[in-house]
Amino acid sequence: MKFERLQRYLNQSETAAGLDIYDAVHALVTILDHEGRIVLFNKASEAVTGYAASEILGRFVWDIFLLPEEREPVRAVFDSLENFAGVSVYDNYWLTRSGQKILIRWNNSTVVDENDAVRYIISTGTDITELDATKRALEQSEERLRQVTDNIDEVFWMMSADLSEMVYISPGYEAVWQRSCESLLIKPHEWIDNIHIDDRERVGVAFGRDWKSGIFDETYRIVRPDGSYRWVRDRAFPVYDAEGEPYRVAGIAMDVTKQVEVEAARQQGEQELRGVLDSVLDGIISIDDRGLIKMVNPAAQQVFGYSSKELVGHPVSMLMPNADGQEHQHYVERYMRTGDAHIIGSRGRELIGRRKDGSLFPLEISISDVVIGEQRFFISAVRDISERKVAERELIEAKESAEKASRAKSEFLSRMSHELRTPLNAILGFGQLLDMDESLDDLERESAHEIVRAGTHLLDLINDILDLSRIEAGRLAVSIGWVALAPLLEESLKLIAPSAETKKISVVCDAANSYTVNADPTRLKQIIVNLLSNAVKYNHVLGSVRVLLESVDQEWLRIGVEDNGKGIAAEHLPLLFDPFNRLVHENSVIEGTGIGLTISKRLANLLGGELEVESELGVGSTFWVTLPLALSGEPSVKPVEHQAVPASTESPFSPLQSTLC
Repeated sequence: MKFERLQRYLNQSETAAGLDIYDAVHALVTILDHEGRIVLFNKASEAVTGYAASEILGRFVWDIFLLPEEREPVRAVFDSLENFAGVSVYDNYWLTRSGQKILIRWNNSTVVDENDAVRYIISTGTDITELDATKRALEQSEERLRQVTDNIDEVFWMMSADLSEMVYISPGYEAVWQRSCESLLIKPHEWIDNIHIDDRERVGVAFGRDWKSGIFDETYRIVRPDGSYRWVRDRAFPVYDAEGEPYRVAGIAMDVTKQVEVEAARQQGEQELRGVLDSVLDGIISIDDRGLIKMVNPAAQQVFGYSSKELVGHPVSMLMPNADGQEHQHYVERYMRTGDAHIIGSRGRELIGRRKDGSLFPLEISISDVVIGEQRFFISAVRDISERKVAERELIEAKESAEKASRAKSEFLSRMSHELRTPLNAILGFGQLLDMDESLDDLERESAHEIVRAGTHLLDLINDILDLSRIEAGRLAVSIGWVALAPLLEESLKLIAPSAETKKISVVCDAANSYTVNADPTRLKQIIVNLLSNAVKYNHVLGSVRVLLESVDQEWLRIGVEDNGKGIAAEHLPLLFDPFNRLVHENSVIEGTGIGLTISKRLANLLGGELEVESELGVGSTFWVTLPLALSGEPSVKPVEHQAVPASTESPFSPLQSTLC
């Protein structure tokens, strides 16, 4: 480059401070000599740096403007310029007088003398601080965008406006489509090719029609290389240039397979629920938090006589009498306000319903609440119980009638038993006197003995009938206290010993010294004697009877009377405790009243226990009396007066597995 005029002018002026040509330009112009001293500093340089030319002429440029870390790199560039007579472009920071750091892009050229030695270096600079900041911001923005698109599950993509080129595709594409980004960048048409054939035409038409307006939003299926498919939601919008023309198509696609499956399951669930609601016999009514009906099933429509159209959107209070409707709405409002669930969550609450024709009827309602989204709903299951109420009234009337008849029967039996005792006692007295007369012959003595035997049997029957009538009438009093079991069993065994000896039946009893039960001793003895008597009476000669004892959970004692007699068939067991039912012994020569077991069971219930039986035909039977064990600290006697034990009374004691102790 030839700068003869400049050379001459610079040779004539040591400072070159008055060169107007450089002051007229807007760029920074600094001229250095071959050692790096400033020989020219134009007005633009003064304005940018804040230094006057008079302050810095003759000084080394790196001593004034350069950052410490940039001095050596700039010296190296300067040295290279002395050996190269061309133009060099270089960016570096300068410090202004105020300490501000500015970035300047320099175009450096050299001025040589007649010997081609570098005499001056002319540096023309442009302040690119703002440009650099903008560039850095853009780079940071692009980096953030790249980091976002590289790490999100969604797929960000960008195409040319003519749709011929895929400009960018984020890595999420590979996870969703299971295909490489490179393949799509090379062959953009693969995007449409990978759409499920049943969705392809619809998506293609919608994309061509809607992307320019920014409303393209389609959900479709894509096919993966392995043949499986996924649902994606794809949205696209135009990107405009400075002239307002679209030059890019940008979009974002996301895998919505789970959402689609959930929605499909929800719709299927709704269909199934609708099928259930349509088929259930109970009426189902859904209301919102304002008490407005949102849904009714066919059963509810039938119950109230309205169609769905007539009910939906109307207050549920229309299905109740006015007072009940207002009260119901008050309960709902209070629940929404305070959470007090007076009727919410109730089961089997009885209300009065009102049909379309105005007629009232009893209904049973169960209410629960459910939250869907942010909306609370109340679901009511209603049932017309008109027929049940009629049946209940009839049952109550029948029960009252039966109880009245039972009381009349018991009263009759009680009165008749007392009336029969008087002549019977006379018959027994005279029979016993005749039996004691030594002048009677054998036939006469046998007849007298038969009178006593038959009279005694009849007296036993009358006494049993009196006991049963007192129990059923609730007039049998018991005094419950601690009862030592060993002496009670000993006394009971002595009473049946003669009968057992007659039939040569062995009777064995488990040790009972350690057991004390809560019971009435008289009534417990009556039960035990009855069971032992039956075990001997219905046993065979040379049979055996055993009294078993076992503790249950240290709270109950089971007393078992086991025999090896004929046993009882399974089909007869449910009838065993019915009064006057002797089952297979109806025609037996063995005497019996048929109410002994009935009385024993009722007495066991009255004592707070239970009487059960285990039997096998041809093997034998075991009758179990279960009573509460006496616990320390309990009173010795607890009278229970006038406690009724009707035929249907069940003991609180649950059936237990039978085991021998």
